[in-house]
Amino acid sequence: MVAWVQPSLTTNRIVTTTLLGTAQVATFLRLAIRIRSKRLWLDDAWAILALLFSYALLINMWMRTDLTNSRSQRIIAYWIVNITFTCTLWASRMSVIFSIIRIIPHSLTLRRITSYLAVLFGLMWTGLLVKKVHLCASDRSWYHLPQPQCHLGRVVGIMELATDSVADLGLAIVPMELLRRAPTIVGSQRMLVLIIFGANLLTAIVSVVHAVYLLGPAGLLEAISAQAEAAVALLISSAGVIVPPIYRLCRNQTPTYPEASTVLSDDVVLNRVGVVFRHPDQSTTSVETMKQDSATKKPDSATMNPDSAT
Repeated sequence: MVAWVQPSLTTNRIVTTTLLGTAQVATFLRLAIRIRSKRLWLDDAWAILALLFSYALLINMWMRTDLTNSRSQRIIAYWIVNITFTCTLWASRMSVIFSIIRIIPHSLTLRRITSYLAVLFGLMWTGLLVKKVHLCASDRSWYHLPQPQCHLGRVVGIMELATDSVADLGLAIVPMELLRRAPTIVGSQRMLVLIIFGANLLTAIVSVVHAVYLLGPAGLLEAISAQAEAAVALLISSAGVIVPPIYRLCRNQTPTYPEASTVLSDDVVLNRVGVVFRHPDQSTTSVETMKQDSATKKPDSATMNPDSAT
């Protein structure tokens, strides 16, 4: 039998504050970038919601681990921590999935499939919340423990492991399928997709660790792993937005805004400059270039009117 060593309350506070604080700063940077470039969309709305949940999670984690608070205060704080962990995690995943949806061309069936995946995320989110609330509310014996905490047990552990696996698998398959079906995605869009794919592997590892602690020792080990999972998910939801500008800044490149482009068809893209026509060789010609070409090729008046030469 493995003897699990529970961390101290101070360790819980330090680890959670560091991880969640880092993720919150990254989310603020992400929102600043999107506001500055005037490209706010649904994925940013989900990121804002996840940010608010993360603040509630962090504040109530401190209240729950403050032994000077009354038992009733710590019980209420645990309820909020239990709920906001799940909400932070899944709101962050919704932000990631909508970050992918926004760059999938409307002409691809993959966009509709990814939208269905977002609906599935919402259903799994709701199912986990209902199960946790029902389990902790139906048996309140944990109210009388020295450190009030509901032992979620094997059922919730299996549910979380299953839903995390589905979410992580979906967030791994969709980006790779997008790159396969839309090879014209380049620049920061391609970097966003690759970051989502790579960072999702980290989320999967943390999810497995949390599930192991949930099925095993519970206590603060389960609490720290849960809060770490929420923090990593929140950080990853913003990584794809803040990394490309930082990369360009380090290489002294002029910022571009490919994510503002709207694919009208396989041959036409609408961006900030105007309409860009794709040629079979993947080169592009803007409206301004076409106007300049037409102006240089415009025949003079003598050619148009032969009588004027006499």
